[in-house]
Amino acid sequence: MELTASYERIPTVGVIQNRLIQKIDAHGTTDRRPGSGRPKSARTTDNIAVVHDLICSQDDEVMRPVLCGAPYRSTF
Repeated sequence: MELTASYERIPTVGVIQNRLIQKIDAHGTTDRRPGSGRPKSARTTDNIAVVHDLICSQDDEVMRPVLCGAPYRSTF
């Protein structure tokens, strides 16, 4: 395994500084913009149960025993 490949994806200090400067120029702050993340409605108890049931109905030999063999929890 070559270590240089993993280091190529790490941004340099100059790249990070340029991103921050662009963000300040565009929005006046480096804070996260409200509403720019995942909606809270996406993770409801009903949605969690639907996804759990879907995973347990699949024939995946890796995920199914891990998630369906253990007692069901509404939050992970």
